[in-house]
Amino acid sequence: MARSVGAKLVDMKSVQVHPTAFIDPKHPHAETKTLCAEILRGSGAVLLDQLGERFVDELEKRDVVTKHMVDRAIALGAHASDQPRFHLVLNQAGASVADKHLAIYTRKGLLTMFDGIDELAGWMGILPSTLRATMGAVSYTHLRAHETPEHLVCRLLLEKKKKLKKITYI
Repeated sequence: MARSVGAKLVDMKSVQVHPTAFIDPKHPHAETKTLCAEILRGSGAVLLDQLGERFVDELEKRDVVTKHMVDRAIALGAHASDQPRFHLVLNQAGASVADKHLAIYTRKGLLTMFDGIDELAGWMGILPSTLRATMGAVSYTHLRAHETPEHLVCRLLLEKKKKLKKITYI
């Protein structure tokens, strides 16, 4: 935009773009968005497109995630005037890590809780089998800084013993 009105651009490689923000359901076309804290991606949220497919490693750097989002939106036929829809899906274990942030976003009406994959798939307008396949294919590469592979295995074993009761959509 700035370049189109004659402005000179400096150090554009140093500008960071934040890949995820909330669309307020009460004001979906508002120009101002609420940024989605990176702890959600860091605690295991999976980024899905409108078809329910995962298309990027959520733990990549911001610019990489953003580029994949833009590329995916274009591949799915989005036009410049479109507001592409992506979904961050966070299971109960991940939600417990980011609980303080979730409380704020819930209070603002920016996220929705679903009782399982079927309900979330219905809301997204996709088949539950599609969402199950996507979520079943997710490899847990989301190691936090304090975890070793042994901790990850323990966490996965604990999560497998628990039934998935809720999925948080963001």
